Amino acid sequence: MRKLTVFIVTVLAVVVSADVLLGVFADHYMSRAKLPGDYRSVDYVMRESRDSILILGSSVALNSLMPAVIEDSLHGMTCFNGAANAQQLPFFLSILDCVLRRETPRMVIVGFETAACATTGTGERFNLLAPYYHRGYEYLDSCMEGGSTVGRVKLKSNLLRYNTIWWRILLYHFVTADNPGEKGFVAKDIPPLPPTLTSLNEDEPMSDERRQELERLVGICLRHNIRLTVFFPPQYQRLTGTNKCREQVKSLLSGHGISCLDYSQDSTFLNHPEWFYDNIHLNGDGARVFTSRFVNDLVNNNPTE
Repeated sequence: MRKLTVFIVTVLAVVVSADVLLGVFADHYMSRAKLPGDYRSVDYVMRESRDSILILGSSVALNSLMPAVIEDSLHGMTCFNGAANAQQLPFFLSILDCVLRRETPRMVIVGFETAACATTGTGERFNLLAPYYHRGYEYLDSCMEGGSTVGRVKLKSNLLRYNTIWWRILLYHFVTADNPGEKGFVAKDIPPLPPTLTSLNEDEPMSDERRQELERLVGICLRHNIRLTVFFPPQYQRLTGTNKCREQVKSLLSGHGISCLDYSQDSTFLNHPEWFYDNIHLNGDGARVFTSRFVNDLVNNNPTE
């Protein structure tokens, strides 16, 4: 019994020591280094970006808008694509909250799928922002702490909080990321065969949670005199019936005089499957075509002068 007690105490001491040491290492690393690999884009936006135009959104925005093309059209303005895979409005709000502590962008562009409007919670990949937890970002902290009781307990431990993050960060010091992107934009490959047109029937209404978050986003932009544009990117899916989420988003934004550019059923793109990587993501060629079209509409709907 005594040996078992000694063993348990020793294991606990090792675990606690390792947890404390990881916290010390994380604080030291974050204060002196930039996060590498696929964290590089997020780290840039969180700690450095002073760009005139900030793009936020999920993967459909990440793979759709090319900042270089936007900059060529809007002379004198810098642009960065700060979108990230599988993220939701809480992620976009957390990023914007951090940016505003340093600089106020002139324009914020937000792009996401209509299906994301019906969801709740922060999303399973919000933990991407774990390295910035308890570093003075109140909204980010509230999102991290707003999950389950088990999740809140895990936040007390450095080992549990970072267990899906730090091994990847360390790995990127030895392995180069496949596609570092250009000003945040990441181009999807051209697939061997174009996707097949499918039908889409999304009839779920916008969740109260997402509505409140979108209202918050609009309010922040209005208070800071930021031009906000929301867009639904092209998709290679034919909509059947009505899409309640999309119409509710448009109605909410219209009530505040905010532009919502909807390309989800644009016939030009529906007639060009070769521009798509799959049914919801454009490939690199499609992104270039779309960005040129988008920036033209952006100028006409939200003049920069």
